[in-house]
Amino acid sequence: MRSYGRRSPLFVQLDARIVREHPGVRIDLGDGHRHLTPEEAYTEVRGDGVAAPLRDAVWAVAIASALRERPDRDLARCFALWLGESWIRRTTTFVTDRLRVDRADVEAELVAAFLEELPHSDPDHSGSGETLLRRMSRRVWPEVRRGHREVAVADPRGLAGPDSPGDVPGDAWELEISPPPSPTGLRAPIRITHREQAEGERLGLLAGDMGLGEVVHRARRLGAGRPVGRLSLRPIGSAR
Repeated sequence: MRSYGRRSPLFVQLDARIVREHPGVRIDLGDGHRHLTPEEAYTEVRGDGVAAPLRDAVWAVAIASALRERPDRDLARCFALWLGESWIRRTTTFVTDRLRVDRADVEAELVAAFLEELPHSDPDHSGSGETLLRRMSRRVWPEVRRGHREVAVADPRGLAGPDSPGDVPGDAWELEISPPPSPTGLRAPIRITHREQAEGERLGLLAGDMGLGEVVHRARRLGAGRPVGRLSLRPIGSAR
């Protein structure tokens, strides 16, 4: 059996929340109802053909709940995203192998595409879950290729200001994001000093924000939007 990589921090956190908070799904079998726990629903979605007779029914209930305006809508959206984890992991591996891009970037694009396509899904349509996942997958290719055209800078010193010290090692740099003032007062800046922290900040925001969609949409850089902060790149230890 092929391995599609370890679970990302985002889905590890979603898993904990879904198991703790989600009540499961109630499926109408025509001659009665059946209640599935979140784990049972996930198993049905991962199956294929006769091995998963309730797959379409689970997706229909999950999508309908995610589209309903109700207090637990955010949890329902997280549940729908969680159900698509195995598809997202497989697609992430496939795209990463083909385009030789960062795995975390591909996953972020897939999550964004899923959340943006979800409101346009029809739970009453046969195969609504697979249709949603296929639309998500088709969107990610051009997005990843567009990001792949970005050029990495080998030496950040070429971007630093004239007052930056020149004797700092090439990898000893930090990125600071300074949010604009909020109605409740100033917000503390986020300081990122290495790649692993950057990935954690991004996935932590995705997992921590109950809406998910707006945060991912802002991270996609799709044109102009409201200011979210000021970026400062400087050598570690330099004057702020």
